[in-house]
Amino acid sequence: GAMAFAQHDLPLAASFFADALRQQRAVDDHWGTGSSLVRWGYVARDQGDLAQSAALFAEGLALFADLADRRIIALALDGIAGLAVARQHTAPATRLFGAAAALRKASGLSVDPACRAVLERDRSTAQETLGEQAFLDAQVAGAALTLPAMVAEATAVIGLVSGSAAAPQLPPNQPESLARLTPRQTE
Repeated sequence: GAMAFAQHDLPLAASFFADALRQQRAVDDHWGTGSSLVRWGYVARDQGDLAQSAALFAEGLALFADLADRRIIALALDGIAGLAVARQHTAPATRLFGAAAALRKASGLSVDPACRAVLERDRSTAQETLGEQAFLDAQVAGAALTLPAMVAEATAVIGLVSGSAAAPQLPPNQPESLARLTPRQTE
C-alpha cells in the first residue's frame, strides 16, 4: 500500500490498505491496524474523501496514542495537518507539522519515504498561506507541546476539519479557569 501510494496509484493503495486492515483486525494486530488506518488516511485524503480520511486518521491516532509509537504518531500528525491544510485550517495544521517534526527529531526518526512528497507539498501550501514568520511561530508552538497535548490537539483538529469539533482538551499547562468555559467560549 505504501509503495502504491508513493507511486501515486491511489486505487491500488486503498485496496492494499483495506485488505491489510481486514487481516490485521482478524488477528487482533493493533500496531498493524493502526498503521494501515493512518496510511489509508493519506490515500483517502488524496482521493478527495476528506470525511473518510478524518475517520481513518482519528481511529489510527487513537490506537497509536495507546501504543505510544512516536514514529506513527508523527506520521498521523502530519497527515491530519495535511487534511487541515486541505480544509484551509492552516494555523492549527502548522502547529501539528511542528509537533510531528519535534517527535521525529527527539526520537531520531526521518519522514516516512512514502509520504515525504505529500508532506513537502502540504508544508509549502501552509507556509505560502501563513507567511514565513507566522509559519515558523506556529511550528515552534507545536514543537513545544507534550505528547499527550499533541494527541489532544490533533484530535481537536480532526473534529474541526470533519465539522464535528468537540471541545479541545486543554494542555496541562493551561490555567484551570479556562476549563470552566463552554466549548464555544474556549473556541
